[in-house]
Amino acid sequence: ETFLLTVGIGIMELDFAVSKNVSEQVRISKFYAFLHVWFRGAETGARVLTIVFFMVWMKKLAGPNNVSGGAIMCAIPAILDYIFTLSVLLVLRFEKVIVNCLLSAAFLVGNLSQF
Repeated sequence: ETFLLTVGIGIMELDFAVSKNVSEQVRISKFYAFLHVWFRGAETGARVLTIVFFMVWMKKLAGPNNVSGGAIMCAIPAILDYIFTLSVLLVLRFEKVIVNCLLSAAFLVGNLSQF
């Protein structure tokens, strides 16, 4: 509970600094700030629970003695995320292929650290 509230406050601070709309709403209404903190905390909790349930499910599919198979199965979403981002960048022809690969890696790190 405290963890989610702390994360919610931190994310709201980022939203406040980045978004003009959020900063105006927070200045106008303290109730909006309260709701925004709880929304961001709940969002973080839902994401963490989704990852935990996915990892538990993959561990059961891999079996108790197959640790490496479970680790590979848990990495599949990250690999798919990287491939999807890379393909979008290549279709949009943003830059050279190496730049797209590096950007996809940066986006992957951003997606994983967004939690």
